[in-house]
Amino acid sequence: MTALPGNDTRHSSMSREQKAEQQRAIIYAAELQKRFDNGLLPELQTLRQWVVWKPALTSGKLKKVPFNPNTHRYASVNEPASWGRLDSALSALTTGNYRGLGIMLTADDPICGIDIDHSHDPQTGKLTPLAQEIIALLSSYTETSPSKTGIHILTKAALPGRGIHTEVEMYDRGRFFTVTTNRLAGTHTNITQRQQEVTSLYARFTPVLPPNGRRESTRVGDTVVPRSGASPNVTSQAVTIETNTEGTGPHRSDQEVLERAFSAKNGDNFRRLWEGDYSAYVTAGQPDKSRADWQLVRYLLYWTNNDPIQTDRLFRQSGLFDEKWDRKTGDYAYGSMTIHNAMK
Repeated sequence: MTALPGNDTRHSSMSREQKAEQQRAIIYAAELQKRFDNGLLPELQTLRQWVVWKPALTSGKLKKVPFNPNTHRYASVNEPASWGRLDSALSALTTGNYRGLGIMLTADDPICGIDIDHSHDPQTGKLTPLAQEIIALLSSYTETSPSKTGIHILTKAALPGRGIHTEVEMYDRGRFFTVTTNRLAGTHTNITQRQQEVTSLYARFTPVLPPNGRRESTRVGDTVVPRSGASPNVTSQAVTIETNTEGTGPHRSDQEVLERAFSAKNGDNFRRLWEGDYSAYVTAGQPDKSRADWQLVRYLLYWTNNDPIQTDRLFRQSGLFDEKWDRKTGDYAYGSMTIHNAMK
């Protein structure tokens, strides 16, 4: 029986494509091996926690799915037997069936992973002020993500609590973390000890959940000292904010809070922030409004005796207030997270 030409051509074409993909994978694996041989990430090389990954549909979404480099079955964070050594993972890559390497983070290793999505300005390609700030703070091994739109930072530290998925993701166990080895220029080739810095970062970005789940409205109408250019008798908009406290001291009116803040030793600093001037807050040579927001919130919490509702109300009347304040990351607005993390 004579074979159909069409079938032979199609089979031959697929075979060539598969061979070309495998050849690219072999070259890629060799590049990774060279980077490891040159001393990249020595802390991870001896761990038996390596996997390979490829994109796959999971619950209707395309996700990075880890696979056992030895059996080529699905890998799980709860099954150490489904992980392997680095050489096995690199060998699995050469098949052309996978996109990259990954490491399983566990309670038995000292590694903590920080993931910042959308870390580059889409127009300029430069790192965002937040990404620059965190990279400088942690000063450890940093690489670009597989999508090249985010960054991953690996440090030696233990999180004070469970992993978080907010504006910044942080995990130290029970998580699969991709490893591209596309190190960001100027960052460490090894993983450094950064416990204090990680604890500080965790406190800043961890949402504070109220034990009673109560939600409170901040619709009020106190008269305040307006910022420059604002109309007098400004009242705040309504906002729903998660809280479990009414403050820790005697209540002060908005007027009294501002009078005390303006007349304090650091009153000039407060006034500049109140009027929307954050030129003094610079990270990596660029204005950093997030740091300014954080500082004004700290000032307001101090003078309101840690009253989150009054702090939110006053911040909305400052020159720093903008649409980002109510922008949600997950279930929580940026302003709500900023206030409650500053209270911790």
